[in-house]
Amino acid sequence: MVGEGVIKYCIEEHCASQALTKGYCRLHYIKNWKHLKMQEKLKSERQLNEYIERMMDKYPADYIKMIREDLASDKDLSDLLTHDHSDSEHEVLDEDTFEVLEELKKGIK
Repeated sequence: MVGEGVIKYCIEEHCASQALTKGYCRLHYIKNWKHLKMQEKLKSERQLNEYIERMMDKYPADYIKMIREDLASDKDLSDLLTHDHSDSEHEVLDEDTFEVLEELKKGIK
């Protein structure tokens, strides 16, 4: 196996301890934990922003606006899903759609 027997050392300056986590020894990982977590948070925010940018480029502005309005209020979604439908409305929906709506209703209650 390649790299077997190779010891990686801590990336902290003047440290000769073995690297165990993210390039640091145990002591220096704890020392730099807050900084590492901040970097992870910034990276995840950057990835989310890139994803949103791709979606904005992919879909028209009207479509995105409609999604924002739909997501604006959980209460509106709850009201929509828990509203009793008449039998004539059930006939318009296909069976799969009706089953999905019923599952969503159960999740809200």
